[in-house]
Amino acid sequence: MERQRFDRSVLAEDLGDVVGSLKTMIESISKTVLELGGESPNNKTTFPVVFQSAHAKLLDQSIEGHNVKGPSRNVLEQARKMFLSLDEIRNQSGSGHGRTILPDIKPDTVEVLSAIAFSWIHWALPRIDKFAEGRPDVLIRDLIVINNTFTRGLLVNRLLDANLDKLGPQQQREIGLAVARRGMQGTFVVWGDGVEDCARSDSIKDWPVGYREGVFQGLYTDKFGNLHADPSSILASLRVIDPIPDIEELVKETVEACKASVPLHPERAWDDLVTRQRLDAAFQQQIEHRNAEEAEQLRQLKATLGLPPF
Repeated sequence: MERQRFDRSVLAEDLGDVVGSLKTMIESISKTVLELGGESPNNKTTFPVVFQSAHAKLLDQSIEGHNVKGPSRNVLEQARKMFLSLDEIRNQSGSGHGRTILPDIKPDTVEVLSAIAFSWIHWALPRIDKFAEGRPDVLIRDLIVINNTFTRGLLVNRLLDANLDKLGPQQQREIGLAVARRGMQGTFVVWGDGVEDCARSDSIKDWPVGYREGVFQGLYTDKFGNLHADPSSILASLRVIDPIPDIEELVKETVEACKASVPLHPERAWDDLVTRQRLDAAFQQQIEHRNAEEAEQLRQLKATLGLPPF
């Protein structure tokens, strides 16, 4: 609709309305980005605020983020600054509210403004789908609601798109929970990219505390509350929480969830001596560097799983 208005303005040689429609197109795209991100800008939110917020969300944080220096970042920064003048130009020479006279603006100036505006539009539109895929609710839906196919590396890219370390703890936890539960369904690429890679890492920037907490819980119970823990998931869970400074409440919640659950595999997968020894060693290693309260919760978890005491 906004593009049609632009085309009509060009045909009518209404240069002021051309400028106004450019601003409206960019504002419409910007508001769509914010809405996908869970924000609801109202009519009183100014164009510069809406545009800058949307522009920041569409940046690839790994190569264009606020703390990244380089030519790609510099180009986008200059583009952002140019667009901040568009609203002022629109009000002075375009189709701003209350226009009563023909605006004084040259055709070549409008051509430059159009080129600048469409360069940003062509940059932004392909990124909206990628931005939407990184939203927590969309990622969670694809993982455990509709069970979308995940190929090697896809989850890594979508976690990068989600900017885990920028999300709140609850959103991080919800994503971690979904990743672990999908991995426990036998989706090996999700297990490898979202659980094992996290378990191998000590970084709480790459794998934030909230995400690790969600993974830990998701390795014990499924979305229906059934206990689906097995030796591999228990061993992974104890490595996932290793960098978390305080695990008392997390483990306590998990113990309660396990006690309230129905085992999917009541025959116990850790009846053989070698498996029990591996699990004992993993629990003992975790307990040794925890305080008394955390250690007690870990012992409670071990007992709840039906593992013999040390």
